[in-house]
This record gives sequence, structure tokens and C-alpha cells, in this order.
Amino acid sequence: MQEDFDINGEWSFLASSYGKGAVDEIGGIIKRTIWNAVRTRKFALINAREFGECVRLKTKKNVNIIFVPKEEIETCRIVLNERWESVKTIQGTLAAICLLILPQIPVTPL
Repeated sequence: MQEDFDINGEWSFLASSYGKGAVDEIGGIIKRTIWNAVRTRKFALINAREFGECVRLKTKKNVNIIFVPKEEIETCRIVLNERWESVKTIQGTLAAICLLILPQIPVTPL
């Protein structure tokens, strides 16, 4: 995130918080909205663009769905795979509950 967007990040590993965040709530709303639209046969969704359009129409613009073409995903996948190949293991992360990215302090493997 720091390199791509100039944003610091934090990742917390707290099992008690899984499934209770805003993202999960929005996902549930979208799932229910799509299910009701298809169930009532008002929409026949055959691709991602139609899915996004249905959400936009049915949620009255409260949720913003961004369509990402397959080609863009593939380009990002290639870049991310290249990054993963150079990632080094950081010892002790399985026992950690929080990782905080500090750009001025380089992390070196033990």
C-alpha cells in the first residue's frame, strides 16, 4: 500500500471481529438484493456488468459497484505474483495479532 498509494497500513488478526465488519454487512445487503431481484424474475443476470447495474438500480445508489474488466485483473495478478516471488518470511507472524507497517523501519528476516 505504501509504494502504490502512499498509505500506511495495519492488519489485525482478531478472530472475534471476523464477519462483523461493514464490508460483510454491505456484502449481505448486496447478496439479499440480488437474490430478491432474480427470485422475482425482474432481472436475469448473466455477467458482472449486469450484476453491478442491478445493484445500482435496486440500492438507489447507496452502494457503489465498480466493474473491473478481466484484463485489468489479469494485469494486477501478474504484478502481484511477481511481488510474491520476492517476499521473505517474517518469523513470528503466526503468533502475532497485529502487524503495523512502518515505512521508516525496514523489516528484515531473521
